[in-house]
Formats: sequence, C-alpha cells, structure tokens
Amino acid sequence: MRAADVKARLKDAYRKRNLVTVVTNSETFKNMGIASINFQKSVDIGYAYQIAISLLKVEVTQQKTVGIPASYGKSGATGTNAGKASTKVASGGSGGAGSTLANWFG
Repeated sequence: MRAADVKARLKDAYRKRNLVTVVTNSETFKNMGIASINFQKSVDIGYAYQIAISLLKVEVTQQKTVGIPASYGKSGATGTNAGKASTKVASGGSGGAGSTLANWFG
C-alpha cells in the first residue's frame, strides 16, 4: 500500500472516530480511538511520512435496560417516571467499527 493511501485511511479513521486495533512487536491494543494525528514529510525519508499519533483506550459497553422499582420514587416536582438505564462492559469484540492498523501497511 502506498504511503498516500495509508495517510488517507488514517485521516478517515480519525475524522469518522473509528476505533482501531494497534499491533506492535510486543503487544496488541484493541478499541483505540485516535485523539490526534500529525503527518510530517521530509526529503530525508523520501515518499514516506513520519506520523505522530495519540491514541486513547475506549471502553466499549453494551446497553441493558432495567426497571427502577417504584420504591425509589419519581423524579422532580412533577413526579413523572424517572426512566430506565444501565450499561455493562462488553465481553470481547472491537465494538463493530474496528480496523487493524497493521493490515494497512501490508
């Protein structure tokens, strides 16, 4: 894959806020969000880019709805129902929007 293609894919992942998987020699990091990215080009390195990238680990959760018992009361002055909500950490997976950066460099 050409350097310009890799640059375009990284910029696209950053803009779309896609989660990526980063593979290094010693470790694999899943569900990483690109916080910032900067491309430098130099005559010393030819057609290649030097890429400064900051990544953040994203906790992927699953939605779960539960009922709130009436004994907890109603919300606010109106006494209307307070609603339902809950989340838990998902087991495995990459959140469905993941990519593996290592595959981009072929």
